[in-house]
Amino acid sequence: MLQAVTIASSNEHQAANIHTITDRKPNLKTAMLSLIEEVKTELPLYESETFICGPKGSCIGCSKKLLELVDSELVYWEHSIARGEAPNFEELRRFGKLCNSVRRGLQRNGLLKKR
Repeated sequence: MLQAVTIASSNEHQAANIHTITDRKPNLKTAMLSLIEEVKTELPLYESETFICGPKGSCIGCSKKLLELVDSELVYWEHSIARGEAPNFEELRRFGKLCNSVRRGLQRNGLLKKR
């Protein structure tokens, strides 16, 4: 009986360890790669209608320039991470803030729907 309790306790301990490992926050490199993937799926970086300056004549901030700015940052970080350089917290925060600001600009111009 004691052996069965020890085995059960050991299995519960292993399950708890696995659970805590998967609950950890990602490192900065993983967080940046995740943000990059999210930006690629949510923002229309390479769609032809975003390369027109002033859609329908009612442009509030140039969508083309905003997307070019995000694209240049995105390419920079993909290249830096591929070379083994990881961002720091401030760089991650700044890139995320830039992408949120660009999303709001695209929403004002009618290129993205509001959430």
